[in-house]
Amino acid sequence: MALLSAVSLALIAWQASVIGIAVLWVLFSAFQNGEYASLSAAVPDHVPVNQRATVAGWVGMPQALGLVVGTALVVYVFTGLIGGYLVLAIPLVLLTLPFVLMTPDHPLEPEHRQPLSARTLLASYWLSPRRHPDFAWAWITRFLASLAIGMGTLYLLYFLRDQVHYAHPAQGLFILIAIYTGFVIITAIVGGVISDRIGKRKMIVTVSGALMGVAALLLTFVETWPAAMGAAVLFGTGFGAYLAVDQALITQVLPQAKDRAKDLGIINIAIVGPAALAGALSAVLVDLGGYPALFAATAVVAAFGSVLVWKIKSVP
Repeated sequence: MALLSAVSLALIAWQASVIGIAVLWVLFSAFQNGEYASLSAAVPDHVPVNQRATVAGWVGMPQALGLVVGTALVVYVFTGLIGGYLVLAIPLVLLTLPFVLMTPDHPLEPEHRQPLSARTLLASYWLSPRRHPDFAWAWITRFLASLAIGMGTLYLLYFLRDQVHYAHPAQGLFILIAIYTGFVIITAIVGGVISDRIGKRKMIVTVSGALMGVAALLLTFVETWPAAMGAAVLFGTGFGAYLAVDQALITQVLPQAKDRAKDLGIINIAIVGPAALAGALSAVLVDLGGYPALFAATAVVAAFGSVLVWKIKSVP
């Protein structure tokens, strides 16, 4: 999956049409999701329950760090189009190799492998909420949290330009991303360790969602540069802890051990799906009520995600 992702990403650099870019970007996204689902399954396969939030924090932290490092590389170092794409594609493969080559990965014995068919594959996308209610609620809360992050960050560049009147909006956005990422890195580790130590998942998920909601409310009522930096701190603090603890919680509500990778792939839909929905929803909200409407709605979505996690009964 990493190799196919890298090839798709590299080929985008040579495209001269919107269709070519769109096709390759869809392929890149699909392969990336496949890689992430397999990687996520390694945590419940190899890590005890009382260490999963800590490990999930260490696994999730590089995702946030990569956002800043990748942006800095293509904006300030490899400024050419082809060089920018290649400098992202090549490490995508190289940084995958240590995990692939050094992590024990024991395949199922042939007698335990079920035959794969198109019908079986399509049926695997459905898990009954009635039979597995905790998994369903975990999917919903992850969807809402991802939607809140998408809505809260997608239009920040235009918010800085139109409402804050920041002199260099792109530079300001990079500063906010750096602040946000710094706090994600800190709280992803700290939040995971605390959750494993006290054995609580839902309480930390709720606090994390509340912090993201407060960040959105701050931008709703205060349209200044200091407020934007404060919101970046709150968003980063909340999302970092959420990233680690909610992932650990999800691994504890998976229906069957033999389907972990597939079920985490279904959870992954709740991560990537809101990105598309957030764009359309944010555009409508800004058009109808401006940025206050967008950030107020973001706070509401984050609040729902924080509250509904308590519907999960099998995890403390």
